[in-house]
Amino acid sequence: LHEEWLRAQRTEVALKEKYKKQYITEKLAKESALRAIQQERQAKEQERQAKEQERQAKEQERQAKEQERQAKEQERQAKEQERQAKENIQRRSVLTLKKMGLSNDEIAQALNISLAEVETEII
Repeated sequence: LHEEWLRAQRTEVALKEKYKKQYITEKLAKESALRAIQQERQAKEQERQAKEQERQAKEQERQAKEQERQAKEQERQAKEQERQAKENIQRRSVLTLKKMGLSNDEIAQALNISLAEVETEII
């Protein structure tokens, strides 16, 4: 009877050890799986952030190009306005000197422009 009781005790201890090892193994497997899921989430978040940064960089580049294009357009318009203002001043000067009775040659010399430009302004 005593041997049977000892055998039952050893069996019970062995089963407890078996269940304890099984519990620990399952717990470690769950923790490992949770860590893997967490790492996957972090990797996806990092990828999302990288894509967002890339998108923002492209947007900034697009805006910079647009600003450059606008600056060039403004510069072109300013040059065009300057050219028109110069032509208007020249035209008024030619007409004023013509009214004063100067010849085309004298006007060309006075304004330091070609005779063809003087004749073009008078027409």
